[in-house]
Amino acid sequence: MTIARQLRIILDARGFGSARNVLDEWNADPADEELADGARASFAASSLIYMLGGPIDAQTYRRAAASVRLGGGAVDAVGSALGAFGALKSSPLLIRTTGGDDSGFAVAAGRSKDNRLVQILISNYQIASKYSGPRDNWDTSLPERRTLQYSNNGGYDATVNLPTPGKYQVKRYRISDSSNFALQDQRIETGPSIRLQAAMPPPGIELIVISAK
Repeated sequence: MTIARQLRIILDARGFGSARNVLDEWNADPADEELADGARASFAASSLIYMLGGPIDAQTYRRAAASVRLGGGAVDAVGSALGAFGALKSSPLLIRTTGGDDSGFAVAAGRSKDNRLVQILISNYQIASKYSGPRDNWDTSLPERRTLQYSNNGGYDATVNLPTPGKYQVKRYRISDSSNFALQDQRIETGPSIRLQAAMPPPGIELIVISAK
């Protein structure tokens, strides 16, 4: 989002305030064969969550090495991550969240217009150590890489304040190297405040669906 904000400033300063800021063909490194599906999936989910708060008007995901397989056959982890993000359309009213960061641990939440559905998407991406060093200057137009230090990113301990009291069904779906959008657990909780805790080391994604009974 740093580059997107810089581009927005440049466009506005040069009289292109109405020009759309489009991020075209983004993805993790397509040439990195060591990058597993779980890491590609969490990269995609974290990126999409960050785009919600950045000045990007449109974006297109480049499949590259990620097969996705949204047509026939089974959907891979990346396809499931895109589907999990798309599920937020059922709860389009964004809710304020805290606890995420700008280093890969991303959180987005929304509720439905009738207040009966709340969904939370948590994505835990951690950049590979080989990409954490200085850039090799092949493109001097890119900003210098930040120094990232990861800590306290092995899971979450969340308190969800729901719109109304009552009973709610809570379902947790996980995407990782070993789980492809699998239901982790489901239970009934009493609102309006619910506490959710789970270990979720990177790479990992959870879609939490909370629906009124």
